[in-house]
Amino acid sequence: MHKVPTLGCTFMDTPERRVLDLSSELSFLPVLGRSRSAKVREGAVEHRHARCMEVTFCERGSVKFDCEGRVWSLLPGNMFVTQPQDAHRLRVNPKGAQLWWVFFRVPARGEALPSLTPAETRWLVNRLQALPARLFPSTDAIRDGFRDLFAVVDQEPVSSPSRSLRLKMWAVSLLLAVADAGHAGTHVPRDDALRGIIDRMRRAPEAEYVLDDLLAETRLSQSSLAMKFKHLVGLPPHAFLLACRIRKAKELLERTRKSIVEIAVDLKFSSSQHFATRFKQEVGVSPGAWRKRSKEKRNV
Repeated sequence: MHKVPTLGCTFMDTPERRVLDLSSELSFLPVLGRSRSAKVREGAVEHRHARCMEVTFCERGSVKFDCEGRVWSLLPGNMFVTQPQDAHRLRVNPKGAQLWWVFFRVPARGEALPSLTPAETRWLVNRLQALPARLFPSTDAIRDGFRDLFAVVDQEPVSSPSRSLRLKMWAVSLLLAVADAGHAGTHVPRDDALRGIIDRMRRAPEAEYVLDDLLAETRLSQSSLAMKFKHLVGLPPHAFLLACRIRKAKELLERTRKSIVEIAVDLKFSSSQHFATRFKQEVGVSPGAWRKRSKEKRNV
C-alpha cells in the first residue's frame, strides 16, 4: 500500500474560493470553505485529514471524488462525507460548480464539544461516525447552516460574544443536520429517490450520472431501475438523460452564442460530431439548422 499524505489547507478568501481558518474560534470546526468555480480548477492529490471528518455539500454543478478505491459523483443537492481514515481526493473542480464544506475535528475520548455535555457529544460523534453511506441527499437545514456560518463570520465583530455564541450554535446545528440527513437518507422510499434522480436530470442534464451511484441511491437492481424509470418517464435512464441533454442543447442554441463544440462539451457528449448525430436523430435537423431556424422565427 502506498503512503498517503496528511494535508492541511491553504487558507484564502477570494470571491471564487473561501477557505477560512476557524481553529482559534471553533476548535472542533477548524475549516469552513466555499468555492464558486469561474473556471476549471485542478483537484487535489490523495490525502487524509488528521482527526477530521470532511463534510461537503454540492449546491451547483457536479464533481467527482476518489475515495477508498471508488469514484463518487457528487451532484446538486447531495452531501459527501469522509472519515479521518479515508484517503480521498477531488478529481477536478469544474467550471460552474458551487461547493460548501467544513472539517469536523473528532474530539478525543472524554472531551466535550462547547455547550454540550460529554454524553451529548458522544451521541453526536457516534452518529456522525456511523453514517451508513458517504453520499446522501442534503436538506434545507444543511444548506441554511452553511449560509448562517458564513453570515456570522462576515457580519459579527471578531472576538465579540455574539460571534462566539452564534458560531458555536450554528456549528453544532449543522453537524446535527448532517447526522440526521445521513441516517434519513438510507430510509428514503425507492420511488422517492428515483423521482429525485429524474428531477436532477431535468434540472442538471450536464452532470454525470454514474450507473453504480444511481443503483446505490435507489437500492434497485439494474433491471428494476430501468423498468421503474420507463414506468415513470417512458424511457430507460440513458435515453431519458439524452433527451434532457438535447432539450438543454436546444435552449443553448436558441438563447446563447455558444458554439456547437462548446455546447457539446458542456453537455458531456464525447465529441461535437457525436452531439450533432444524436441531435439530428432526436430533433430531425442538425444543431446548426436548429439555431438558424430559431433565429429566423425570432426575426419574423
